[in-house]
Amino acid sequence: MPRLSTWLVRVSLVCLVAGALLGAALLSAPATPALRGLERLVPAHVELMLVGWLVQLAMGVAYWILPRAGGDRPASGLAGAGAAGVAVGLAAAVAGTAAAMPRLVTVGRALELAGAALFGLHVVIRLGRWRRLDLARRASLQVTRD
Repeated sequence: MPRLSTWLVRVSLVCLVAGALLGAALLSAPATPALRGLERLVPAHVELMLVGWLVQLAMGVAYWILPRAGGDRPASGLAGAGAAGVAVGLAAAVAGTAAAMPRLVTVGRALELAGAALFGLHVVIRLGRWRRLDLARRASLQVTRD
């Protein structure tokens, strides 16, 4: 498994545990006087579970499993920049929610969106190169069969 995929899957699992623990605290907050007031962290819980766990896990698996053109992963720098953007944006959005700083949340979500767009561009480039290589292979097979 490529290093970027490993990193993304590990970070997503950390977010899963953090989100699950935060969700458990949110569920027990009404019955526990010491935890009252945690309701403001519901957006952080959602962010950790959706972006932190699901999106990063999907990105890690996609980077690993998408076809490689000629044995390499083209535009892997875009994938790394996208993964970093999503991770930094997630941290900013969660911190902004915890600190009640809506501008930081907005900046974090913008970084997440930009990171996802960079990763998506990597996927388009990678699949486009693979498709061109596949078409060239098919054409060479047709010539040899005739």
